[in-house]
Amino acid sequence: MTNRSHAFKNAAKPSSPLLSPGRSTSRPRGRSTHEPCPRRACLAGRRWGRAAAWYGYVGSHPHLVHYFAGPDGKPIDEYLARVRSRFEQWVRDLCQRPRDRAWLDYQEEIALRHTRTKKNHTDGVEAAPEIPLRYMIAFIYPITATIREFLAAKGDPEETVEAMYQAWFKSVVLSMTLWARPYVEQRW
Repeated sequence: MTNRSHAFKNAAKPSSPLLSPGRSTSRPRGRSTHEPCPRRACLAGRRWGRAAAWYGYVGSHPHLVHYFAGPDGKPIDEYLARVRSRFEQWVRDLCQRPRDRAWLDYQEEIALRHTRTKKNHTDGVEAAPEIPLRYMIAFIYPITATIREFLAAKGDPEETVEAMYQAWFKSVVLSMTLWARPYVEQRW
């Protein structure tokens, strides 16, 4: 099966059950359109290198590597490379992409790719059939705790770093909340 991670731009997207037709996705009240968005500032002028640190974290925990390994227990390198590419795209989207219907639909797609519904199907691999929700939620910590140093490296004032850090944390929690929907569909 081919890598279809960015094919969603041109493909028909299923309507996300996360937004009702009348619900707005416009800019939250309280922020001027001229005021810089701390979420977007996270990557501005910075070389992105956090993915390697996060992959090191996963790689240092055999119980997590298991979800990217084949029946023989060995990690599937091509699968890991494709997942890493999609992970890096998620980071860019998290920081730069507007929170619109297309973004929300893609969050649903990402969510499904962690469950039995779509995990392994996109890449045509034989790995563990699902990543348990507990690992999804627990991953909020390393993704958030390791980002502050990266955000501060450019020398921005502490209040700017804190604003970016809080924006990052909120965005990660929002993603994980949306990704939890398929696991708890009946109670969503």
